[in-house]
Amino acid sequence: MHVAELFSLKDKVAAVVGGTGVLGATFCRGLADVGASVAVLGRSAERGAAVVAELERSGHPATAVTLDATDRQQIQTAERSIVERFGGRVRCSPARSSARG
Repeated sequence: MHVAELFSLKDKVAAVVGGTGVLGATFCRGLADVGASVAVLGRSAERGAAVVAELERSGHPATAVTLDATDRQQIQTAERSIVERFGGRVRCSPARSSARG
């Protein structure tokens, strides 16, 4: 078995909280590279769209969801949106968000 197969996320959905930041976007690219459909979650709609555009140009399925990760209602709405877009539940959710005052 090839190493890439050991870490494959093919047919899985990954939601990256803080995916609009520098490190979060890097997480998004890495997860997409091993086969995950990626939901880019963050406060900036513009940066989310840019990360999604980059992933889609590389042939990876992706969507952006703008949210405040401290708001439970927004998180629940985001989850429904992700499930609707990709047709399955989130299997991987690395958090890469930071609090800014």
